[in-house]
Amino acid sequence: MVIAKAEVRKIKRRTRRSHRRRAELGIPVGGKRPFGWNDDKRTLRTEEAELLAQAARDVIAGKSLHSILKNWREDGVRTVHGNEWQSRALKLALWNPRLCGWRRHNGDLVRDVNGVPVVGQWVPVITPWMAIDALFSSRVGPNVKADGTITDYRTPTHLLTGILRCGKPKGDGQICNAPMRVSTRPDLSGGFVYQCPSRSMGGCRGSGRNGTKVDECVTEAVLAKLEERKAARKKVDSEWNGEEELERLTKKQRKMLRAWQDDEISDELFFPENRTMEVRIKELRSERTQHALRVQRASVVTDEDVRQKWDSDEFDLAQKRALIRELLHAVIVIPVGGGGRRPFNPDLLVPKWIED
Repeated sequence: MVIAKAEVRKIKRRTRRSHRRRAELGIPVGGKRPFGWNDDKRTLRTEEAELLAQAARDVIAGKSLHSILKNWREDGVRTVHGNEWQSRALKLALWNPRLCGWRRHNGDLVRDVNGVPVVGQWVPVITPWMAIDALFSSRVGPNVKADGTITDYRTPTHLLTGILRCGKPKGDGQICNAPMRVSTRPDLSGGFVYQCPSRSMGGCRGSGRNGTKVDECVTEAVLAKLEERKAARKKVDSEWNGEEELERLTKKQRKMLRAWQDDEISDELFFPENRTMEVRIKELRSERTQHALRVQRASVVTDEDVRQKWDSDEFDLAQKRALIRELLHAVIVIPVGGGGRRPFNPDLLVPKWIED
């Protein structure tokens, strides 16, 4: 029995080493072919690859997985097993670095000795995968269920939920600042209001505004800001300024590792220093992927065509909200005051812009 268990452990170690070696060589693994590739797992299946590429561009532009999934289902798109696509499956397919020719092993990108991702032996579908990684990575924390499954960010039902904040002053001079919710009001044009929640829900119930008019006002302010940027010729810098530090730390970490392996430095020195460098390297890589997302989104959603796309409903609600989030921290809703109904006053909506 002991010999049998030892043999099983050896087999498992050999299997793990084999998987790692194949990953480092960029060799496709066994199993069913990935969606987007042929049975050889190297060449593209054109129709599926085009669907993946378009979905990737849409996600980067702010479109929700729910909207993409709805379109795929309506068009009869099926998985490689012939099943209807589900939200989790679509998210994992887009989040797979295989799309740009890279490989993930045990949760991390497979990198060579220089820290560069290993290029796999298959044709990539897209190149801006790091933008997708940045987008989905930022959602993992609040979007993981108790059972460990990842849920989808569904298409919101209103434009400014979570963006509008109550501006009623409190006793200490600070504003309420509670996120405003949507309440149905059939008697109003548009049929809904943005309302500060009750005290029991963290608000003060002290401000509310016609939802349709607020949406129109904030939309125009956002589009005007984009046109202002266009006039000033402001563009996202394609160069990330942390590359030099990342390269320096990566080389330093490799040098320290070699010194430790050659017993030139002690465990007491190596492990604390290596841990500190590893934390910073991860921070820098995260910053780089966030920058890649901003650059890629800027190339997908250009200032020149955004108003036309917005007005023609080419953008879905999730894309519009993503664009607003790129420009605004929040919009403070100042109470009308005086009681009773008063004319809508756009000056009581105070945008808090994200500085360039």
